Amino acid sequence: ARGRGQAGRKGQVRAPAEGCAVVQSIESRPNVMDGSRRRRRGPSSSVVSGAAFRILVLLLAIAVLVSCLLALRLEAIAADGRSLLDAPPRAARDEEAAPRQRQPHLHPKLPHLPAFPAIAGEEALRDGTLRGDRPTVAGVASVLYRHLRELHESNRRIAKGLRNGKRGGPRRRDEEAAEVRRSYFDLVDRNLRGMEDAYRGRPMFPIRRDGSVFVSVASFREHLLGETLASAFGQAARPDKLFVGVIVNNCFGTDDDFPCKGTAEVTGRDGRGLDVLRSVDGVADANHIETFCANSTFAGYCEAGQLRVLYVHEVDALGPAVARYYSSRLWGGETYFMQVDSHLRFARDWDVLLAEDLRLTSSFPRSVLSTYPPGFVNFRPDPPYLPGT
Repeated sequence: ARGRGQAGRKGQVRAPAEGCAVVQSIESRPNVMDGSRRRRRGPSSSVVSGAAFRILVLLLAIAVLVSCLLALRLEAIAADGRSLLDAPPRAARDEEAAPRQRQPHLHPKLPHLPAFPAIAGEEALRDGTLRGDRPTVAGVASVLYRHLRELHESNRRIAKGLRNGKRGGPRRRDEEAAEVRRSYFDLVDRNLRGMEDAYRGRPMFPIRRDGSVFVSVASFREHLLGETLASAFGQAARPDKLFVGVIVNNCFGTDDDFPCKGTAEVTGRDGRGLDVLRSVDGVADANHIETFCANSTFAGYCEAGQLRVLYVHEVDALGPAVARYYSSRLWGGETYFMQVDSHLRFARDWDVLLAEDLRLTSSFPRSVLSTYPPGFVNFRPDPPYLPGT
């Protein structure tokens, strides 16, 4: 079977073009006896070598047959992968005709702007999600936003207490750390545990069978977030089936108790074409969701609800693991789940190529593809790909 390098840009695995060859054995040459007399003797070396040759030819024929069967099996698996990406025509028509009836959990759409948006009917959506009988993506976001609001106020109260209290000594620091931990886990128990218990052991939403892709993105004050989103949608083979959940950890400049510090500002490009940054204080981070959705090329995806955003104050950020938990909860039942950083460039048709690779694993559908992407140097969207640095 030919690999991706020879099978074309879709990475399909194909059987050999010429089919399977039939290998015939060749009889060994008869012994040449002495014409003057015949003598009884053991097997000649030519007889032994002839038997070995026949065995070798037989093994070669078996190997060719096995390789042909394997190639045909891989082609069948690849065909299955491609069929999953294309919903049956009737199912596709039904989904387009009645999206609200077929996917009520996606309505109402979660607002992507402004930061910390008001969600219409938030309390009812939140209650339906927590009860476990009427979950919606907007309801999940309502649960998370309530948790984040209370977390922000808790952090504000603790910070004020630390500023007004007396500092000093290891014992005092241990008490402060214990208070932060206790306050956080009290909030988790009160706001998040109910949602986790309600859906434990089952998916929150029906899993779609249309080859749709959900991409989880955790961003912390990331100046490349807009470029990452543009690359994801711009390079996808089927951007209409792409849905992205983004956690925007930013300093928004709206809270006097937590002034912005260390904001990244782009001052130019270096010799390799990469951004040159400087750190400034007192300036809010740019909202790159706004930048992305203002681009006429991508605005339609934002309006269609394909960009699901949750905003978090940077002082309330608790690292990538917690941020990725938040973004994973913005999944809406899409066929595939993908987790990436907020500074990434995508190869052309990445969604189809990765889905086909996943289908080729022997453990599919219980399969995970994982990698650490190279840097941007030498990046190109089309093969042949070069190693990054």
